Amino acid sequence: MKLILALSVLISFNTFGDERNDVATSFMKALQKELMMGMKKGPKAGLIHCNDKAMPVTNSFNNDKYEVGRVSLKLRNPSNKPSEELKRALLDYSSSSAKNKMDAKVILLSNKEEVFVKPLYMKGACLNCHGANLSAGVKNELKKRYPSDEAIGYKLGDFRGLVWVKKR
Repeated sequence: MKLILALSVLISFNTFGDERNDVATSFMKALQKELMMGMKKGPKAGLIHCNDKAMPVTNSFNNDKYEVGRVSLKLRNPSNKPSEELKRALLDYSSSSAKNKMDAKVILLSNKEEVFVKPLYMKGACLNCHGANLSAGVKNELKKRYPSDEAIGYKLGDFRGLVWVKKR
């Protein structure tokens, strides 16, 4: 009887983990879709479009079932500052890269809440606004919109941050 109970708990936990992974993946795809729509008019337009659409996309995934977000050690938007617990998760992932990926995982917060975290790695289009060689138009727009921007200087495949999903 104990084995059956343990297996049912494990199965429900894995299903829940998969569900959060699906939410995180859908969220990442929705953000990428918005970025690519803006990039059709160039990197500066992509930055502006992404800035205008990132929060509405995020809010569309926050509902009575889930809360989602993004965090990084190198902040662009100060409102995305990680909690100390998410900062530890970011540090755990910081040595990974697209060539040396780490899997998504569930972390347990001190308040006993579980948070699913999935790493973000830099892709080619991301470097237009997060790379080392930014156009003058992008640099100026970043200074205007994010005066304290730290989220630049990345290379292809670098670890960028985490998408997180919490069940409400």
